[in-house]
Amino acid sequence: MKTVLDTAIPPDLRRLVRIAGVHWELVLGTLLVVLSAFGLIASPWLLGKAVNELQRGSTESLIEVSLAVAGAGLLTALTTGGGTWLLGRYAVSAGMRIRELLYDRLLRASLDLYQAQPPAQLVARATADVEPIKFFVSTGVGLVAQSVGTLAFAIAVMFFMDAELAALAVSPFLLAVFVQLRYGARTRAATTVAEQRRGEVAAKTADNIRGAKLVMSLGRGQEQKAGFDRAVEALFTGWLKVGKLDAVYGSILSAIPYIALGLVLAFGGRAVLDGRISLGEFVTFYGYGGILAAAAGQIGYLTYLTASASGSAGRIVELFDHRADGGAADAAVPVPEGANLGLREVSVSRRGAEAPLQGVSLNVPSGETVALVGVTDAGMQTLLELVNGLLVPDEGEVELDGRRLDRVDLPLLRGLSAPAGQGALFAMSIAENIAYGRPDASRADVEKAARLAHAQEVALRLSDGYDTQVGEEGGQLSGGERQRIGLARALLVHHPILLLDNVTSALDPQAANEVLDGLARGTAGATRLMATFRPAALTLADRIVVLDAGRVIAVGTHSELLETCPPYRDMVALWEFE
Repeated sequence: MKTVLDTAIPPDLRRLVRIAGVHWELVLGTLLVVLSAFGLIASPWLLGKAVNELQRGSTESLIEVSLAVAGAGLLTALTTGGGTWLLGRYAVSAGMRIRELLYDRLLRASLDLYQAQPPAQLVARATADVEPIKFFVSTGVGLVAQSVGTLAFAIAVMFFMDAELAALAVSPFLLAVFVQLRYGARTRAATTVAEQRRGEVAAKTADNIRGAKLVMSLGRGQEQKAGFDRAVEALFTGWLKVGKLDAVYGSILSAIPYIALGLVLAFGGRAVLDGRISLGEFVTFYGYGGILAAAAGQIGYLTYLTASASGSAGRIVELFDHRADGGAADAAVPVPEGANLGLREVSVSRRGAEAPLQGVSLNVPSGETVALVGVTDAGMQTLLELVNGLLVPDEGEVELDGRRLDRVDLPLLRGLSAPAGQGALFAMSIAENIAYGRPDASRADVEKAARLAHAQEVALRLSDGYDTQVGEEGGQLSGGERQRIGLARALLVHHPILLLDNVTSALDPQAANEVLDGLARGTAGATRLMATFRPAALTLADRIVVLDAGRVIAVGTHSELLETCPPYRDMVALWEFE
């Protein structure tokens, strides 16, 4: 097992096999395919024996030899077929397991992964990149095992029969090893680039489909098509390079076995004439040379399979290696509901943050409502994402009831806080979207949350009411309608901590006031941390925190800040004017 998996299979592929689990199907399937080599090796030996019998004019053992050849063929068929079926079965289960673990990893990944990678790239890694790995496991592992087994057994028998002739026959394959190593390295690099470009094509396709209305409304179809054509051309060039490498190195690898056969024919024939070996032994030797040629001929195909699977495995392993947010050391320790929030000299400057924070310190007692205000890119959304565990600070600490947030298990943390105002909806009904955070909620509870968020009128004006399908990303609804449903979703869960991110930004002033009134009634007693640009929302706040360029420049009530903080006074005046 170690010889096949640890020597012939690249590290990323071996790692994914370990991640998926080394099950009995993989072990038994590989062993069966290795055993099939015995049937292949037996045939030339039996054929040589038959030739020697005929040369002596004896036919007594021909029937036995014929039956043995048929038996060897049957053994090869049964072991190859059984091993291939087991490896195929394992490939399907391994692919499923990798996708499940990868999806779980993506759910726990830090936010910078999603901001650094286009969604279509992540989708391609979790779907299309798994397929070459499955194909390699179902086909490539069997070919590797059979080739390694056949080469080992054939070479051993050849050296046992005649070491000098065996060394001569095997020598060209040393060149094949060198060529294969160079071929494999270059093909893996080229395939990785091609797979990356395939992801870029998928990303452009997804972007163009999602933004189809904008593209058409601005008349940018030709420009978008030109960009897509360039991506496709780059993809074509990438795979063309892979094909060129396959053609060049594949032809070299295909020629080498015939050099070996020529040497066996020339020097083996001379050995027969000199009486050093019998004609039957020569036939056996030539048969083994043919087997070596066939095994070597598979090297090119195996190299391509390995390179393709290795490139995909590398892209998947990158996701497994990406830092996940949240720890689990204190996961068993319950976090009290309504706990105090605290930020201690928190700074965020790395890629992945919407805006950086610099030395932010803030205490939010249980049950208090704190408004975060500032100009665009002041750092309000970054602060909310820190509290929800979506980001981890570069410096400082975020605490929940005195416990560092990175020591709290993510499901536990996010079971205490709920982001509201995020209009992201799934391709399901309005009721299902509202109940997403609490799937066991009754219809009555769903409708109550909808009324508080003033989302009820959205459902009632549609033909299917709460059962109306909203389409992918809520595309059937307006921005304000999506925002109301998102708020209803947060209100239904009754989390002790509510994170409000511009919950009324897509609403007109009257609708915004109605939603804010429902929010106040539906979240009484909860700790509320809200980023807002709406003056009306400030009336809900016990305190207001003013942020500027990632720093806290003032904290106080509305009236206090109007007197003491000119930047706040200017912002309020501008908001009221708008």
